[in-house]
Amino acid sequence: MVCKNCETKNTQDAKFCKKCGKSLVEEVKKEESVNLINTVKENIIGIFKKPIDTIKEFTKEDSYQLGIIYIALSVVLFSILMLVIYNDISSSMYMFEYYFKNAVSPFRIFLLAIILYLLVYATFGGITYLVSKYLYKKEVNPKELVSWLGINTIITSITYLALIILIFVSYKLAGVILLMSNTLSTFYLYKTIEVPTKVEDNKLGYLLFISTSLTTLIVWFVCNYIIF
Repeated sequence: MVCKNCETKNTQDAKFCKKCGKSLVEEVKKEESVNLINTVKENIIGIFKKPIDTIKEFTKEDSYQLGIIYIALSVVLFSILMLVIYNDISSSMYMFEYYFKNAVSPFRIFLLAIILYLLVYATFGGITYLVSKYLYKKEVNPKELVSWLGINTIITSITYLALIILIFVSYKLAGVILLMSNTLSTFYLYKTIEVPTKVEDNKLGYLLFISTSLTTLIVWFVCNYIIF
């Protein structure tokens, strides 16, 4: 490890420079932060500029931690979006404002949105894993699967951020953006599912159909009979 203060070479596990005594741990942390920011920028640009290459590069075992960060960011933005929609609807319906404000608290809306979003992703990822492994007999790496789910949330996260802003401008415009985003996400979902599952092209459609259908049924059941 080279000290940036005096350019002295130190051992890889050294915490302080042997010549000037400057902390090397802080330099490592700064470098890691810069590398993380650069990676995020590359992923965001790449998912639109060269999506398939970016997805194949990102969907690796060592990318799962960043994948978790992407999923967490998407969960938070989705929950904020649901809260904004709820507050906008309840405040615009003056006759029912008191009822809405007291029937369901904003905190509960935020919490339910988090639970619902995590339920969808966990269910979809779990079903995809089980179907790939036991029906199609493919060895699926769970960490690669998490990375795959994470890279797919980039588009949705950007969409949620745009919708949070556009809702105050026009619901129609927000609806168009949402429709375009869903179309793009569906296309990428089909293309990315083959990376971690290694399922043949002629079976990918069936895998996506099974995972989507079962996820919809399970989430519908949980929402109707457990959460609400």
